[in-house]
Amino acid sequence: PLIALFHQNYPDIQLKFLEVGANAIEEAIAAKSIDVGILLGNLRPSFAAIPVIDSPMCLLAKKNSHWNQKITVNLNELKEEKFLLYADSFTLNKMIIQAANSVGFEPKVVCKSSQWDFITKMVEFNMGIAILPKIYCDQLDPQKFCSAILNEPKLHWTLSMAWNITVAMSPATKAWLNIVEMNREKIHF
Repeated sequence: PLIALFHQNYPDIQLKFLEVGANAIEEAIAAKSIDVGILLGNLRPSFAAIPVIDSPMCLLAKKNSHWNQKITVNLNELKEEKFLLYADSFTLNKMIIQAANSVGFEPKVVCKSSQWDFITKMVEFNMGIAILPKIYCDQLDPQKFCSAILNEPKLHWTLSMAWNITVAMSPATKAWLNIVEMNREKIHF
């Protein structure tokens, strides 16, 4: 909705999107090749940001799995599971692997993808489990999937709209960030 609102207010500004993982977005912001990007987690000192989403991470499994009816699950309970993870360029991938290592195991990865919908389909076809933000899991069909909030360690999908403060901000960027700041409640994934 915010992109549509921006386009309504500024129809002559062409928008270009770089659709890659947060690692690549962070590098593009640092290299000054994009004006604004969505980042996960900690920010560089040369970046400013507007927080936009904070969602706990969840286990996503097939509905008829042994995880059905669980409300929470500890990450170490997943050590024998097959994991469907993200492409290596995704910060989320690194976060999940580091969390698993911190509780004593290396995830058994059967597939990596940059597409959440593809990962979800692989869960549906019982190839393994996934770790996804609750905000995303809540949109999935409860007849096909079950989810449980990750506990010990708790993981969060915390996204921020970030920009490089070492660069003079263009009027278009200022206008975009103003729309984001004034309409954060309209951000949905």
